[in-house]
Amino acid sequence: MKAKAYMKKTALTFLLALSLFASETGRCMAAEQGSTGKQENSAAKTGAAETETAVQETEVADSIEISNVQELESFAQECRNDWYSYGKVFSLTADIDLTGTDFQGIPYFNGTLKGNGHTISGFSLSRKGSDYGFFRYLGKNAVVEELTVEGTVRMDGSAENVGGLAGMNFGMLSGCSFHGTVSASKSVGGVVGYNKADGKVVGCSASGTVTATNGTGGICGENKGLLKDCVSECVVNGEDLKPTLDLDGVDLGSLNLTQNVVTRNDSGGIAGITSGTVTGCINRGPVGYAHVGYNVGGIAGRQSGTIIECENEGEILGRKDVGGIAGQAEPYMESEYLSDRLEKLQDDLGTMNRLVIQMSDALSQTSSDASEYTKALQKQYEDTIDSLNREVNSLRDTISEDHQETRDYIDSISSALDNIGNLRDTLMYLFHGAGLIVGS
Repeated sequence: MKAKAYMKKTALTFLLALSLFASETGRCMAAEQGSTGKQENSAAKTGAAETETAVQETEVADSIEISNVQELESFAQECRNDWYSYGKVFSLTADIDLTGTDFQGIPYFNGTLKGNGHTISGFSLSRKGSDYGFFRYLGKNAVVEELTVEGTVRMDGSAENVGGLAGMNFGMLSGCSFHGTVSASKSVGGVVGYNKADGKVVGCSASGTVTATNGTGGICGENKGLLKDCVSECVVNGEDLKPTLDLDGVDLGSLNLTQNVVTRNDSGGIAGITSGTVTGCINRGPVGYAHVGYNVGGIAGRQSGTIIECENEGEILGRKDVGGIAGQAEPYMESEYLSDRLEKLQDDLGTMNRLVIQMSDALSQTSSDASEYTKALQKQYEDTIDSLNREVNSLRDTISEDHQETRDYIDSISSALDNIGNLRDTLMYLFHGAGLIVGS
């Protein structure tokens, strides 16, 4: 009797430990399942806090007013020094017409520019190179708000990362607009050419024409950050792109035309390519040309990030992978599927935890009914373990090789379940010792 009482007490202690283990495993899964979203939220909160701090610091300084062409040119000259604009506030106090000037844009800006609803018109930039726009580079502390630019940006040569307002954005553009023409080769947008991971484009708009061969968007060519509440009325890659071949004296029979055909890939009403977040945006302009181009979408040409509550009202044309929202969507549905399956795993772990608690209660009883009750619980416990293993194996099969971090996580769950399964013999031994189970 003393031995049985001891075994019963030992079994009870073991079950309580197992219950805590199952509970902690479920909590860890919940934390892991939400880790990506939490990391994104944390990154967004950190970025917002940094931006707010930068704004507060700059507001302490006296605002530097810009009211005419000469002051704007002087400002641009000073911005050749990376450190010049940091911590300063600049305020546009009048509309400025750049027609007939040789204004080449602002090289680097890392302060705050308040456009105050004014317009800079007549901006014309035509040259060879990459990373160009009204601003070439906006730094992480840059805040540009309520500024409208009208003009033309045409780049040759490498011609990458080109936008009406900014070539490359690490900071924030808020309530800004570009109206005109932007033409380059790769990562080309009406507002921003390349929006980096820290970059935010909020409440901005564009109209006119945006043309490129790869990564073309009405708002942004390539986005890794945030595009929020933006509106595009641009015509994106709306003309036929004819190969420029000099056929004079060439034998057409010996010419491989397929090597000289230029196409357009990754064209979107908002973003050409996005691996960041696009939310609350609207496209109203036509995108693409009939039977020309791959990955053409009303919001994004090619996306592997997140698109939330966006609308397309424009006509979308192309040759292959053409969609009203996204031309090619790299499998974000897989993430939703994974989330659902992990929820199922959590439910099963919860069930197992309840079963362990019920077994613990059964161990505290001395009636003969406890034995049959524990047998029934044992069967449910084994079925739950089997279900968990099936879910883990199924999840492992559906996750592609390039999601190695997720696969490692699933493997860790599988290993934990193997350990739980290995404890079964110990658990059954304790039950037998306590006299709650007779026979195998």
